[in-house]
Amino acid sequence: MTYAEKFQSLKTAFEKANTKKFNADFAVQITMTDEDCGGTFYIEYKNGNYAVEPYDYVDNNAALTASAASIAKLSKGTVAKDISVFGDETVVSVLASALKPAKKAAKKAPAKKTATKKPAAKKAAAKPAAKKTETKKAEVKAPVAKKAPAAKATATKATEVKAATAKIAPAKKTVAKKDTKTTK
Repeated sequence: MTYAEKFQSLKTAFEKANTKKFNADFAVQITMTDEDCGGTFYIEYKNGNYAVEPYDYVDNNAALTASAASIAKLSKGTVAKDISVFGDETVVSVLASALKPAKKAAKKAPAKKTATKKPAAKKAAAKPAAKKTETKKAEVKAPVAKKAPAAKATATKATEVKAATAKIAPAKKTVAKKDTKTTK
């Protein structure tokens, strides 16, 4: 990979920094030490403007020297152990914190809102469909169940009627006796 290709990939990564975390102006010169893509570029935040450019920056707050892989880790918000810092180290830590992905919190919040809304709609839509299916199944099963035990049902109904009549008759007699006793 050439310096120009590596710089373009790092530039897009460094431009994703959350500039709201910067409270003072700074300039950081970064030197990549790799043989195939070695070179220097700078990151500057001045008067609210943020820039990543492929040049030296002489009047910098800090100068970093590391491999391209370590600089790539820095672009994701992690300060690797093999990065050499010359100058103000707090500028590097502020830059790293501004580069840490805030996407986790941002993704979780919309995901929760979206997940809360969509499954509720899907559940509401799914429940009526399930009820319709259950109703159809019940309608299909009911006639089949009635046809097979129809003879049993007649015998059972006759037995139930006799038992009910037998139970009612003594109840009437008891009521009649009570009435008789009351009138005496």
